Amino acid sequence: MLRKKRLLIVTGLSGAGKHQVLYQLEDMGYFCVDNLPAPLLLRGIELLTKTDKRFQRLAVGVDVRSQIFLKDLQNALADMKKKRLRYEVLFLEATEAELMCRFAETRRPHPLRSKKTLQERIRTERVQLSWLREAADFIIDTTRLTTPELRRQLAVWLDQGSDNMHVAISSFGFKYGLPGDADMVFDMRFLPNPFYVSALKKHTGRHQRVRQFVLQQPAARIMLDRMTQMIRVLLPEYIREGKTMLHVALGCTGGQHRSVVMANALKKRLPGDTFVYHRELREQVGENNAEKG
Repeated sequence: MLRKKRLLIVTGLSGAGKHQVLYQLEDMGYFCVDNLPAPLLLRGIELLTKTDKRFQRLAVGVDVRSQIFLKDLQNALADMKKKRLRYEVLFLEATEAELMCRFAETRRPHPLRSKKTLQERIRTERVQLSWLREAADFIIDTTRLTTPELRRQLAVWLDQGSDNMHVAISSFGFKYGLPGDADMVFDMRFLPNPFYVSALKKHTGRHQRVRQFVLQQPAARIMLDRMTQMIRVLLPEYIREGKTMLHVALGCTGGQHRSVVMANALKKRLPGDTFVYHRELREQVGENNAEKG
């Protein structure tokens, strides 16, 4: 469960999704404040957390728009440490190409004011914030994340107070690209494809007939045994290294049939807190993408 008191500093590269993260955190019960000037960070947090119990879970969005802002943020975080005010930094980033596309789509200027090109400003900001990224408690690369995937990452991180390892299993289609945050990727394209069976083509891997078709394959059962064995062996090692989340991604061509069946089947074999997400089913009418088990 979420800790009763928590203070999050949400920052990162401009265009990486800070506003979207704050929207998600607000839905999770956090009181969110955006664009709080760094010099007011400590004073604002003290006022909010000491005057009203509603603000015990607080998320503050901070932009770094210049060298002055950068120095102010460094000083503010140092002051918070001196006063033993516990906080966690969530750092958001994306690839240079993706950030350039986002700025082109929104037609908004990059907050670093200069005569440099957009590409140069993005690169400058990345260098300027390298110290903050290294000090961050959690880093999210939003390049390819959908909104549900972003929410899943946030939900798992915010539940780090438990002693359990969280295992996230996802299905995806190789034709749409690999999940950017996967720790393990398994290819299910060696299995017969239900897409080429006329009676199964229009159904997804959640349908009983598709599930039976895939799981009746001897190779599918062998693969499930091997994946389960590998993950069970590696989980204690990941935990020993301080890892709190393991993302196992299973892919097939389009992410509709084989990977969905195998992801759901793998979930049933694993212990502990396991979350399943089917990336390519997000447009399916009446389908619930995320399953907690």
